[in-house]
Amino acid sequence: MAEFSSILVVFSSILVVFSSIQVVFSSIQVVFSSILVVFSSILVVCSRFMNGRVQQYPGCVQQYPGCVQQYPGVFSRFMNGRVPSSKRYRPTDYEHAANCATHGLWIIPSLVGGSVLYFLSVDQWQAAAAWLYGAGLSGLFISSTLFHTVAWKIRHLRIVEQRFHMCDRMAIYFFIAASYTPWLMLRELGPWSCHMRWIIWIMAVIGSTYVFYFHERYKLVELLGYVAMGAGPALVILSMADTAGLCELAVGGIFYVVGVAFFKSDGVVPFAHAIWHLFVAMGAATHYYAIWRHLYTPGH
Repeated sequence: MAEFSSILVVFSSILVVFSSIQVVFSSIQVVFSSILVVFSSILVVCSRFMNGRVQQYPGCVQQYPGCVQQYPGVFSRFMNGRVPSSKRYRPTDYEHAANCATHGLWIIPSLVGGSVLYFLSVDQWQAAAAWLYGAGLSGLFISSTLFHTVAWKIRHLRIVEQRFHMCDRMAIYFFIAASYTPWLMLRELGPWSCHMRWIIWIMAVIGSTYVFYFHERYKLVELLGYVAMGAGPALVILSMADTAGLCELAVGGIFYVVGVAFFKSDGVVPFAHAIWHLFVAMGAATHYYAIWRHLYTPGH
């Protein structure tokens, strides 16, 4: 028993180290991206000023894609021009690398984190919740990394890239369902709200089916589907008698919501999708901490 406890301590320590490294790395990338945005804005302002059109500066931010042509040595290296909503943005090699790294580095911590929760389980319900949550968490980072690697290295195989993109989008639905599963399974629910335990998985299946048949056709509908899956179960959790962990859940939700702004900013903000990945990682890390702290080690 003592040896088993030691193994858990080692696993937990590894997770903390990985998480700390990832947070530092993520912070550096966010700062770097912010510096690029500020520098880009300064160049835009200077250009307008030199042309005697300083009064047009508010519109300058919206016309940012045009700066790629004005300053190809600065912008085109890190970001391509914005594309119409009906088409998919093609990242630069730097953006491809950042997209792979910002989720690829979370694969091992997510696998370790799911294993820690499983070994901390004291009954079959905790074990099942840990297994589902760990699978959804690691599945998200694995599918995302695979897709972005394929999109970067073998994008000429369009059908292969499309299939990986579909898997990436489907994984998001199951990740959302998995993130709520420990709270819905391990907390006491009311007579009506308890049905959310299986409704959320039906929603994930419906969302995945939609992606299979209508992939990239109606992007707004797909985005609203993610928002609906995130907001619906949240209302049930807010109605729980035990409110421990709600603060962390709210903070994690804020990370996701703020990140959506970058998710829709490809071609406007350099490394926008990688920044979105960082917000997803920070939201997932916050929710993992809440689950570990309040559902698996509540007495500590």
